[in-house]
Amino acid sequence: MFKVAVSPHYWTEVTVFILDEEGKSQKFTFDAKFKRLSIDEMQDLNDRVAPTADEEGNKPEALTDRQLLDEVFLDWRRVLDEDGNAMSFEVANIDRVLGIYPVQPTLVQTFYGSMSGAKAKNSPAPRNTGPAARAK
Repeated sequence: MFKVAVSPHYWTEVTVFILDEEGKSQKFTFDAKFKRLSIDEMQDLNDRVAPTADEEGNKPEALTDRQLLDEVFLDWRRVLDEDGNAMSFEVANIDRVLGIYPVQPTLVQTFYGSMSGAKAKNSPAPRNTGPAARAK
């Protein structure tokens, strides 16, 4: 059975691997709440992530991972600070967590994987849309 009524958002588990002080990969998991996009919204988002040039050859700047997440990443669960206290989903904490590589690109990959219905895989080389990539 397919029920047409769907919520405007959904939760999914995020798995991120981060190197510890010894250089060993440590697995961390938390839950991310994402905005559910319609097919038109998803197409618009994809067009802004990978824009094409217009007839005059002008190409708009591509949406960065952070800009994408600002649009679709709504909340989290199971994110703790160094003392084990739950971190609220607010700008300072979001900046702090997304500043830990590779959390930000892993969230983007998880979002796309969840929207396609596939289980997102954590790539060892996520796409880079940060300042260094744009400077090239």
